Amino acid sequence: MLKNTCTTKNMIAFHVLLAVLILSNVAKSEDANSIKFEFLSEHYVLDISRAGDLGRAINFQIWPTTNILRVVPVSSIDKFLLQHPEFVTRESKSYDIVQFGQEDYWGCFQWSVGCIEERSDQDLPTQLASEHKEIFMSMLPPESQNDPNFIENYLQDILQRYRKSFKYNLEGEMFVKICLTPNSKAAHEYLLSQMIENALPTESLVRSYVSSEKSSELGTISFIVDLGDDAGLINFIRDNIVVIVDAHGIFSGEILQLAKKIDSVIMQQPALTYQQLVSHRPIIELAADIDKEKTGGRKTISYNTTTSNKEDIVCLRASTVEGQYNGVKGGEITLPNKDKPITVKLIAITKGLLVSTIEKEIDIHN
Repeated sequence: MLKNTCTTKNMIAFHVLLAVLILSNVAKSEDANSIKFEFLSEHYVLDISRAGDLGRAINFQIWPTTNILRVVPVSSIDKFLLQHPEFVTRESKSYDIVQFGQEDYWGCFQWSVGCIEERSDQDLPTQLASEHKEIFMSMLPPESQNDPNFIENYLQDILQRYRKSFKYNLEGEMFVKICLTPNSKAAHEYLLSQMIENALPTESLVRSYVSSEKSSELGTISFIVDLGDDAGLINFIRDNIVVIVDAHGIFSGEILQLAKKIDSVIMQQPALTYQQLVSHRPIIELAADIDKEKTGGRKTISYNTTTSNKEDIVCLRASTVEGQYNGVKGGEITLPNKDKPITVKLIAITKGLLVSTIEKEIDIHN
């Protein structure tokens, strides 16, 4: 009887140990398959579950990493990298910041071009289609339905607006986003966060990237996605730099060559250590006190920006912690008229996308 009791206890202990080991292995397996954001602040990731689904499907955990750090001179990125710069009828550039960790900011460059064809007046519609005319006539107020002058002017006004809608035709657009990050793993995280920012169902999104072309001639990792209908998307990473190129229309044929040219510009930059990279961040100084009142009652505070390598600062942005933006011009920040002390934050971005920030609490009335 004693022997049987001991045997039973041993069997229970064995099964408990086996269950613990199985659960442990399951936990390890789930942990190995989970997608973790170690560097990128998670508020940039719109849907962690969606990011996990895509990341697992495209082997995010084993994307190649490097120890090479570079900057990208975004002043070199313009329409003259295109095979047909003459197609560009509009061009815009802007800058933003991305947060990695608690207070670690890095720069993003956004560039877009478009081709808009202006049609001559003789190519515009000369009359409304009969079905459209019927719709607009049905919208007339009852008191005007028997007034021929009102009806004539009403339809003529609609026709002019209708003609105007055909005046300009968008032949194509291209959007480029380039972001500097602190290391290649951080670049991976930022790219994954951008990949999920679209309206595609997750299943379709995963299918698009799983079937995308990967080029050994572009970046340390790349995804070339065929969107069909004269549209294309390329995402790639070169070391610590993320590049996204999205085009449609007449620019869709340029997308791969442009991505390769941007990659070449990046690779021409010297490899840096982390200390060398951050040493190129701008230096910002805010005055100790606000300036004397200007004409019109404006109050300002002076600032000064420099860089150790004399690199141009391409963007300066000032705001209060409440999110109100302030004018920044000629070494002065225009301050809002508040009854209580405010905290002003100034952000500076260099053409290499290195970022510095400074915050200062200011009492407007002292």
